[in-house]
Amino acid sequence: KNVKAIVVRGTGAVQCADPLEFGRLVFEAMKDINASPTTSSALRGLGTASTVGFTNSVGILPTNNFQAGQFEHASAIGGQTIAQTVLRRNKGCYSCPIGCARVTEIKPRSRWTGRGEGPEYETIFGLGSDCGVGELDAVLYANYLCNLYAVDTISAGGTVATAMELNERGYIPQEDLAEVGTELKFGNADAVMRCLEMMSYPNGKFSRLLAEGGYRLAEHYGHPELFMG
Repeated sequence: KNVKAIVVRGTGAVQCADPLEFGRLVFEAMKDINASPTTSSALRGLGTASTVGFTNSVGILPTNNFQAGQFEHASAIGGQTIAQTVLRRNKGCYSCPIGCARVTEIKPRSRWTGRGEGPEYETIFGLGSDCGVGELDAVLYANYLCNLYAVDTISAGGTVATAMELNERGYIPQEDLAEVGTELKFGNADAVMRCLEMMSYPNGKFSRLLAEGGYRLAEHYGHPELFMG
């Protein structure tokens, strides 16, 4: 039906059965939030991207379609680098006391351009480490493209990573790859951008498979076990 989103804006108030007790619980929750290093420092200071370094250090950062749990370029796409190079301002969801969201802008003289929200942790691994991409500007640009195309960054990144592993293992016929126009391999940021465009505007066999998502892509080529979710 080509429906991208349904937006609802409420006008009524939310009723509270016990306003005084609710207020007390909110106060207690705020004390816990302000006392926790995770919520008061890490998430406020670096956003969800603050978890990139930790997950990489303990070996659970999705890398190369979950073939590995550590990425050699993790620090280049993590929260500290974002804060020092591309962060423009902090942002938070309505009434959130933490404010872990970010607005970023690709630095000048990069071959990528753009400004927008994010990237969140899941986007960083989905479009970054899981695709073998360690260039922050490329991750940001891929994130902006997903926002532009109304495509989920986690699903999109997982689909591209699946395609990359399928190709590197020799499961995709070369004639199917002609549509991509660049080498479909881990670490190739151009392949990520091209695949995002193809799945958003499918007009050939491979682009239509990408648009169906990672599982159906892997299933089509006889290896559904390569889809990691």
